[in-house]
Amino acid sequence: MIAVVAYPRLERDHRLAIEATRAAHDPQARRIAAHVTLVFPSDVGADAVTRHVAAVAAATTPIPFVLRRAIAVRDAAWGGHVFLVPEEGSVAITALHEKLYDDTLRPFRRLDIPYVPHVTVGADDDWARCEALAKRIDGSLKPIAGWIDNVSLLSVETERIETLARWALGSTITMIRFEDRFAGEFARLNRAWLDEHELFEEADRKHLEHPRESILATGGEIFVALEDGQVVGVCAMIVRDAATIELAKFAVDNRARGKGIGAHLTTAALDWARAQGARRVVLVSSTKLQAAIRLYERMGFRREPLPSDLPYATADVYMELPL
Repeated sequence: MIAVVAYPRLERDHRLAIEATRAAHDPQARRIAAHVTLVFPSDVGADAVTRHVAAVAAATTPIPFVLRRAIAVRDAAWGGHVFLVPEEGSVAITALHEKLYDDTLRPFRRLDIPYVPHVTVGADDDWARCEALAKRIDGSLKPIAGWIDNVSLLSVETERIETLARWALGSTITMIRFEDRFAGEFARLNRAWLDEHELFEEADRKHLEHPRESILATGGEIFVALEDGQVVGVCAMIVRDAATIELAKFAVDNRARGKGIGAHLTTAALDWARAQGARRVVLVSSTKLQAAIRLYERMGFRREPLPSDLPYATADVYMELPL
């Protein structure tokens, strides 16, 4: 079973408020972050739809929206759900939904159920409680502005929802999770980047030569950016403790720079960190890497005092981003 969703870009305070409401009222909150469903779970293989979803994403520009209402919607099987629904942006989100249901996914579209763009914030098997929750939220809801700039292909076969691939809208770059076949490119891109700036240290070696053991086995993740099937960028997320994840081993092929790949990788990595329940993402860098530091600052990272226990002698920049 696959599904396609968009994780909306929201101001931090709005995102935290929505997630707090979901934690209290939506049983799915522990499985998946706040999202807009574009293709509902369908019994079709990922290979059959990946090319189509990628083409639609590449042909779609980012969509601004404003959530203005909370409504209760009955479920055909039980109770109902509470949705936050947009006014501005609703037409464009619906158009994206319809484009995704063309081609391979057309047989799975439920024409008997009108599509309502939404972020689910509650669910209950008692319809009266759903209505009461929707009324309570709607009564205090202030406009929540955001935008949709990505779509993700998910596997929903098990209790754990897995992201199979991700695309930034308007881009031909595909983001996927690490597989062992990418180990060589992960090491090559990082070593080339570090050598270019004379920053390679022995502390880097274990991550470059043994990423599965040093990053994945400890709960981390590695993201790989592909263009026409070729690896053009990588970054790692290393779990430091239950609240802290480090963004590390970040490199983009010099032939592919200037395409926004660094921003796409960072966005995917930060969304993953939020889904893990992390409270902050940290990174160490060097003042030699001014372009990278500007990217981190645009993504919301701020400089903090350099910790005394860093394993890198060349590191002179430490940054944090609260999630």
